Amino acid sequence: MPHGLTIDRDDNVWLTDVGLQQVFKFSPDGRLLMALGEARVAGSDDTHFDKPTDVAVAKDGTFFVSDGYGNSRVLRFSADGKLRKTWGTKGTGPGEFDLPHGIAIDQRGRVL
Repeated sequence: MPHGLTIDRDDNVWLTDVGLQQVFKFSPDGRLLMALGEARVAGSDDTHFDKPTDVAVAKDGTFFVSDGYGNSRVLRFSADGKLRKTWGTKGTGPGEFDLPHGIAIDQRGRVL
């Protein structure tokens, strides 16, 4: 169930799939370069998503995933796919999200 689609500065295609619980990175010619998460296994630990919604890629290749439907969190990964930071829980207060659905990086490098 593909959900989010992002094209990075190198024309790689990033796809979130809420049915598979995974995030994929494809080359411009369609080769799979990276797959994160475990197929069809939802979770809230460092190696699982729960219906990831979107990806934003920084100029240096660092990327962020909004894991919105089930976990209400954002994850930051290094360019090679290593998890560096996770933040957010469900709610409406500081540090909380109510279904983070889209994610972007502005010209100043701020994650929105």
